[in-house]
Amino acid sequence: MQNTSAAPIVVIEDHPEHLDYLATLLRRAGYAVAPFSAASAAVQFLQHRRASVVITDVFMPEMDGFEVLSEVRRRFPALPIIAVSGDGPGQGPMFLDAMRHLGACAALTKPIDAAALLAAIAQCLAQPSKGPPDGTV
Repeated sequence: MQNTSAAPIVVIEDHPEHLDYLATLLRRAGYAVAPFSAASAAVQFLQHRRASVVITDVFMPEMDGFEVLSEVRRRFPALPIIAVSGDGPGQGPMFLDAMRHLGACAALTKPIDAAALLAAIAQCLAQPSKGPPDGTV
């Protein structure tokens, strides 16, 4: 168990099976988890509760990962964000690179490797948060 923070990890994922997998993995690793299938609900949660990390899918209905990144950066510039996305036909890596460029501290391709996710969380928690290189989103 490696619960490094009492604040939950916010997980935003519109596919129920992926959300359940991520929440279960993180809980088994000792983290508190606040899972959301809708990004707007997660952003509203962040208005009232502290979080240690946000993990967001890139492609979602209503509010996509780029919008989540922009909103979180605007409201909570120091909050680390990890982007995840399926490896679509050649576009998955391109969008994950864009998320990194815009300030995500890590970006992972689905299916998520448990060890890689836990390592990314540890890395994000250990480093000072940084926004995009030019300060804009």
